[in-house]
Amino acid sequence: MINNDDFFNLKWALQKNEFMKKNLFNEFQNNPEYLKILDNLILDIKKSGTKNIQEKFIGSPTIFDFHSSIYELEVGNKFLKNNYYIEFYSDKQSQVTLPDFYATNSKYEYEVEVTHLIQDDSLDKLINYLKNQKYKKFPLQIILNMNNELATLLLSPPYNNNKTRIKQIIGEGINEYKSEINKMPIINNYIEINTKMGSINIKKLKLNINNNLIVIGWEIIYLPITNRIKEIVKRIAMKKSSLKKEKPERVILVFIIFDELKLITSQSIKFMLESALLDENNGIFNAKQNINNIGAVIGKHVNKYFVFINPNSRDNLLNPNFKDDIKFLNE
Repeated sequence: MINNDDFFNLKWALQKNEFMKKNLFNEFQNNPEYLKILDNLILDIKKSGTKNIQEKFIGSPTIFDFHSSIYELEVGNKFLKNNYYIEFYSDKQSQVTLPDFYATNSKYEYEVEVTHLIQDDSLDKLINYLKNQKYKKFPLQIILNMNNELATLLLSPPYNNNKTRIKQIIGEGINEYKSEINKMPIINNYIEINTKMGSINIKKLKLNINNNLIVIGWEIIYLPITNRIKEIVKRIAMKKSSLKKEKPERVILVFIIFDELKLITSQSIKFMLESALLDENNGIFNAKQNINNIGAVIGKHVNKYFVFINPNSRDNLLNPNFKDDIKFLNE
């Protein structure tokens, strides 16, 4: 049970968004450990005297939007702890024209934008369903190769209202799977069932395990994720530095958080970032794309950061020792 005196700093940060405060504490009332982590994060940033902390949450009507703001604070706190001064822009400013915050140390200045990718929770529910479906009392290895439509929908932002279509595809796919597997004899080799979700390859296991072993064929996820990375970079490249027109604009550092993509490895994410950004023909950092105000894209998965510098960023604006300067991210 959460007491009124608990999480003072978190409640302070949400003073200008009572609706979100109520939603947040209802959502996580049984997870006070998580709320304490958030409270300590707010406290760290408050101690620094950073501006516009409360303003970051004014435009956060949903838990998804709230977590977007929290990721911004987490990245900002990384800079603060390594001798940077930062200043957050209000959500209203950053959504329209500006990045999320400004960061500077004694030598360099950056604009910083933080965004994150999620996967729809329908995938977790589907995996749990497949784990528990016995076949003639034998455990199975099930390889789910999702088709491009489902993979794209599962990785789309929640405000795209894809829930109905996802539910329809998965529902029809499960019915097809159940119908076909019940007709089959004992499975010794892989067999393939084609469904609305994509193909499902199954094989009887000789292992003494209680649940089926589920494998996701993530090759199909490669294209949706690399396309999302490119879309994000193009969108952020449209934003402006906070400097006045008579001064040269600062380059933008783009942080993309992949923490909520639970079934993808860090190495896979590094590979997809490299392909989306630096591919010789189709990478977003290709000279033909003319994106020169993005200094670097930094991908984060769990506790690992991957830094990709834009070779075509504007001359002299990105610190030539940038990679060394931000080694603190992985410390």
